[in-house]
Formats: sequence, structure tokens, C-alpha cells
Amino acid sequence: MDSVKTALLFEEKKKQMCAKIARKIIDSGANVLFSEGDIDPLY
Repeated sequence: MDSVKTALLFEEKKKQMCAKIARKIIDSGANVLFSEGDIDPLY
């Protein structure tokens, strides 16, 4: 990271991607979600 602004933009993008994943899970109607390890929002 070359600046604080870049770091903040990166964190904001990660939040947006995680919100997208969360919305997909919620919209799927699933009752249970199993995850082993980290969820990669870029994959």
C-alpha cells in the first residue's frame, strides 16, 4: 500500500465484495451455510 487512502479504498472494496457474497447467500434461501477456512471474495 502506498498510502492511507489506498488502504482505505482496499478495505472498502473488500466490504463491498463481502456484502455481495452475503446477499447471494441470503437470496439463495439457504438455512445453513458451511465454510471451512476463509471465504475469498475474489473467487
